[in-house]
Amino acid sequence: MTNNSISIGKVIAQKLSNEEPSIRDAGWKEAKEILMKKDPNEEDIKDIWIGIYFWYWHSDGRDYQEKVRKEITSIMNKGEIEKQQCISFVKIGMETLERYWDEIDYVRIKKYEMLLCQMIQKYLYFISQYGWNIEMIKEWNDYLLEHVVPLQNNPISLAFSTKVADYYYDYLNDVIYIDEAPEPNEEAKNELARLLIKYLKNGKIQSLHKSFEEARERLQTELYHYINLGDIVKNCRVRLVKEFNKIPLLGCGMEKVEKLRAIKQEKRDKKKKDKERKEKMNKKRKQKEEKKPKKVLN
Repeated sequence: MTNNSISIGKVIAQKLSNEEPSIRDAGWKEAKEILMKKDPNEEDIKDIWIGIYFWYWHSDGRDYQEKVRKEITSIMNKGEIEKQQCISFVKIGMETLERYWDEIDYVRIKKYEMLLCQMIQKYLYFISQYGWNIEMIKEWNDYLLEHVVPLQNNPISLAFSTKVADYYYDYLNDVIYIDEAPEPNEEAKNELARLLIKYLKNGKIQSLHKSFEEARERLQTELYHYINLGDIVKNCRVRLVKEFNKIPLLGCGMEKVEKLRAIKQEKRDKKKKDKERKEKMNKKRKQKEEKKPKKVLN
């Protein structure tokens, strides 16, 4: 590929972003061919997901929106896509939505919430098609705890992360209740509960902590008996509110992250200057001591 050529991912993204529905639909057919290849290029997937985001942006009317959502998640089926390809598709999709989440206007936010819901629910169903494979659940949990509801870092979009924390276990319950997936065995249930348990024990963002705490209470009710995690999460350790990070969240997007970084950097710089000043004073004191005449003992 020459420097002046455009990657196939960008070409497809342009079609998916087009205002003409027929061009967008044709772009999706090309996108599916790329996404379902054995080893698709990651950069192409990222470009295609940007196109998907704007394809869905242009989808007006409930019926057309539902059609697009079904198309986007239609490839997430055992036998149609490999395990590693599927989680890569979902991860990049989640990262794309998170990046744009705080820019979505109030008119469109609901439909993007529905897309997010359907993506998570469909991926959980995909895992169930592999008998609730433990390694797949672990990899999914690790991704969520590192990127979506991070334990130690502030999320890119607090609104996006809160939405996931609010409804994640509802989506999981619906996979069994509505989609009629098989019930996980005890080992799989413990791993599925780990996301909530780990955040309640170690998570530092109070709003996310509250979302998981409310989810824990709901899981112990009859309505959530399909997933049956109530007994597992009932006695988990809950971090005390006084232990939360005292730095306030300034906004919900990258601006917030940059401001928080600036605050932390300012504190680090101040600490460094104080240390340097202290070392300088100690050095001067030592030099003065050395210049004093020593007493000679007779």
